[in-house]
Formats: sequence, C-alpha cells, structure tokens
Amino acid sequence: MFAELQAIQSAASSLKTAGDIVNALISLGVKAEARAKVIELQAVIIAAQSSAMSAQASQMELLQRVSELEGELMKLENWEAEKQRYGLIRDSGGCMIYSLKQSFVEGGEEAHALCPNCYEANNKSYLQPSPDGARTAGQYCPKCKASFRVWGAARSGTGLAR
Repeated sequence: MFAELQAIQSAASSLKTAGDIVNALISLGVKAEARAKVIELQAVIIAAQSSAMSAQASQMELLQRVSELEGELMKLENWEAEKQRYGLIRDSGGCMIYSLKQSFVEGGEEAHALCPNCYEANNKSYLQPSPDGARTAGQYCPKCKASFRVWGAARSGTGLAR
C-alpha cells in the first residue's frame, strides 16, 4: 500500500513540474495560438494534480481504516485467547457466571469470576462483592451494574473455579 502512496506522490510531483514548465512557456511570449494551447494544457495539468491529491487523500483514509481494522482484529483475537481461560458455571446461588478454570487456579492465579453479560459483549469485568454484601450475600458487575445472588462458599470467591 505504501508503494501505491509513493506512486501517487510521484505523479503529483511530476504534474507540478509539468505545470511549472507550462508557466515558463507562457512567460516566454509565444504566439497567441500556442499560448492558448499552453493554457489549455495547464488546465489539464491542474485537473490531474487535483485528482492525484484526491487519490492520495483517499489512500491515506484507507490506510488509516486498515490500521483501525487490524487493531480491532488483534483485540478480538486476544479476547478469544483470554476467553479460553474461563468456563461457564452455575454458582451456589444458581446464577450462571464465567469462572477462571481450575487449572489456572492450581497454577497460582486467584480464583475469580466474570460478569456473563460483559463476557458475551467481549468485555472482561470482574464480579465484586455487593456494596451491601452482608445483607444480600451477592456480587455485582461494576461495568454493567448487573447483580448476582451468591450463597455459601462461592460468596467469598473461593468456591467459584471449577
């Protein structure tokens, strides 16, 4: 793509040089007929320069969009790899949540769970104890504000991984 951009820049530069030559011919004082043709040629060169600059701007926009799409693709690929570390489980309160797989917990990572709503939207949001956790024995998602009722050992976060 950069070669195409360089080709457009080269064409624009060549057209500018041709325009400079036309301006030099006009200043030489050639006959009226020749001067009219030179002016006509100059108009064609200006139109070609404008088209080359427009093509260059379009090329830059396309390069930027390709870069954005590559970034989005990388983010999705990274998320797909991250998703493999979690499994969908039913917690002790009966809620379906995504929990870090046991093999990672045994490998030394802290057991934790992710919000299923955010997970499905390709976001990683750790479930947190509800602010009024003592009363409701629940967890909530700080990102989407969903709440989950949890009972027993899963409430502390230690019984989530499977």
